[in-house]
Amino acid sequence: LPIEIEHKIMGYSDLASLLIVRRVNKKAMQVIDYLPDWRKVLDNAPNVVRMAVGIKTAHRFTLPRLVQRLERRTCSFCQQPAPYFSVFSLTR
Repeated sequence: LPIEIEHKIMGYSDLASLLIVRRVNKKAMQVIDYLPDWRKVLDNAPNVVRMAVGIKTAHRFTLPRLVQRLERRTCSFCQQPAPYFSVFSLTR
């Protein structure tokens, strides 16, 4: 498949599935590693992935949704600046 289609398919997969696919072989690892959203998360907030795996919430959200929520800088409730991020609910 063309890389664009592979990236589109991976965009619909949850984070836990991406981590499983990444372990299949080198080609799968490269496909995941070259996802633009994957690079954004690993470059800016790698602990979010570790925390999601550790507390077993990685199956609850997709990579594009995670990036969208991480890019939000204000509280989900009061719209004030929020430095902390909840991996349970993907909210600030």
